[in-house]
Amino acid sequence: MQLPKGESYKFTSTKNISMSALLDELSSLDFNGYVRLTVERDDNLEDGYLMLKDGVVIGAEFQGEKTLDSKKALDEIKSAWKVEGIVDVYKFSDFQMQISLEENEGTLLSSKTTAQTKKTESKAEKKEEKAPVEDTPAAQPEPVVANAPPISENTPDESALAQDIIDKRSERLALLKKFGMAEPEDDFAEAILSGFKMPSDRELNTTSRELKKDIVKKVKDSSKLDEFDLYISPAVLNDTVEFRIEVYIKPYNKKIEKEVQSTIESTLKEKLTFPYEKGLSINEA
Repeated sequence: MQLPKGESYKFTSTKNISMSALLDELSSLDFNGYVRLTVERDDNLEDGYLMLKDGVVIGAEFQGEKTLDSKKALDEIKSAWKVEGIVDVYKFSDFQMQISLEENEGTLLSSKTTAQTKKTESKAEKKEEKAPVEDTPAAQPEPVVANAPPISENTPDESALAQDIIDKRSERLALLKKFGMAEPEDDFAEAILSGFKMPSDRELNTTSRELKKDIVKKVKDSSKLDEFDLYISPAVLNDTVEFRIEVYIKPYNKKIEKEVQSTIESTLKEKLTFPYEKGLSINEA
C-alpha cells in the first residue's frame, strides 16, 4: 500500500491483542488510518496492511512470497495474526485518508466483504475461546467470576506492564530492529502528493468562479456591508495550487475582518479536494 505515516496510535504485538479485539476498539472510535502487521514465517518477513475508514476495514494488502490484495490479503492477515509479530497502528487526518483512498483503489474490499469482516472475526474469536484445552478434564466447572477475589490496585496486570514497556521508545526501536522493520518515512506523504491529480487550468478557473460565488453569498448573508469586492487569482505551483485572494470591504473593522477571513477559510476547506495554499489580503474599500 502507498500510505502516509500518519500519527502513531498504538504499538503492540499479536500476543497482546487479537485481531478482532483491535478491530472492535477501532470501530468504537470511528477510526481513520491503518494497521500494519509484521511477522516472520519460514525465515521470511511478511507485512500485512488493513486500511480503515470510520472504523471499518475497507482495504487490505499482504506482502509475502506474493503480494495479495483485497479479500485474499484479508484472509492471509487473519492467518498471519496467529504468529507472534508486531502490530503498528497509525491514525490519519481527513486529507491523509482521502489520498490513501485515491492511491490504493486496487486494495479496496467489496462492500459485502467489509460488512462481514467484523462478524466473521467475532465468531472465530468465540469459537476459539470455547475450544477445549488439551489435558484439561471436561467436567471441571468454569470459575465463577463473581466470587473471584478482586485484583489489588497494587498488583499490576502482566499484559498492562508488557504494554507499558513496549510503548517506550527504546523498546519500540529494538522490536522494529528485531523484525527488520523501518518506520514509515515522514516525508512519504510528500511522495504521495507528488502523484496527486492536480486540476487543469480550465478546472481551476471554474473552481475559482464557484468559490467566489459561494464566498460572496455567505459573507453577504452573515455580515452587513456597504461594499464587498473579492478577487481570486489561482496558480499551480509544483504539487499544490496557490490562491491569491484580495478582499475589499466597507465598513472596515477587525471584527468584520475576522468574520470574512473565517468564511473564506471554511469555504476553501469545504470545497477544495486538492492540496492548496492561500494568500489572503483584506483591505478597506
